[in-house]
Amino acid sequence: MRTDNGPPFNGEDFADYAARMGFLHQKIMPVWPEANGEVERFMRTLGKIIRTATAEGVNWREQLHSFLRNYRATAHPATGQSPTLLLFNRQPNTRLPHLQQHDAEYKQRLAEYANRRRRVTEHGLQPGDLVYRRREEKLLNKKQPFFETEPYTVVNVKGSMITARRKDQEVTRNSAFFKKVLQSAYCDIFEDDIGFEQVPDPPQNPAPHPAPAPIPAAGRAQRSRIPVPVRGDQPAPAVQQRREEMAPVNAAHQQAANNDVIPGHRYPTRQRQALANQRRGRR
Repeated sequence: MRTDNGPPFNGEDFADYAARMGFLHQKIMPVWPEANGEVERFMRTLGKIIRTATAEGVNWREQLHSFLRNYRATAHPATGQSPTLLLFNRQPNTRLPHLQQHDAEYKQRLAEYANRRRRVTEHGLQPGDLVYRRREEKLLNKKQPFFETEPYTVVNVKGSMITARRKDQEVTRNSAFFKKVLQSAYCDIFEDDIGFEQVPDPPQNPAPHPAPAPIPAAGRAQRSRIPVPVRGDQPAPAVQQRREEMAPVNAAHQQAANNDVIPGHRYPTRQRQALANQRRGRR
């Protein structure tokens, strides 16, 4: 019997019941509902039936019994036979076609589809590898990184079920919860544990790099620059010449501003008419 790690299945009473009835109780890996995907998927269907019945305003208990009756009379795609036929050895009266399909072939096709959709690859973890453990989303806040900073050591690998230990703490999770640590990053820290050679420290006062050779002036384009005057000094000749050239233009703009007219500016039609009327009134 395979169950999750819920409190009802972790007590001593359930262990005694399993021993008395003679069945083996097997728990899935923690924080990985996909390991018990068939049950989780069926529970989602039951929840949908209850929510639909509540939205329609009917008794959800009656709708649940009706759904279970239809489900037990429907041929399962894995076996090609209905649960009623397998349990009571009689064919229920339905209009559904008879499906012929092998269980192993059906499950293999489902596994290939799920792996292709999730882009599953080999984790490549072996006992003795250093790994980072991913934090659980419900315990993660905005300031914490996604992975813990102190690594674990892999002690057991069973398919995608990885068991890792750190000091006195041992956890079992799916391989998606672990990320392998690069050996070069921890070879100087865990020298005593994993036997890596220590990386030499960088020099305290490294020699400065030589300055690049200057580019010869020949063949390089020269740009003329206007010197910027410093506060308190006389303006440069080029700046003073530019000021003298712009003096008539600035005077014209100032005179036009006094008359509310800017030379060269295109005013809207109504504004041009208002300015024209204003000039006629002044005359």
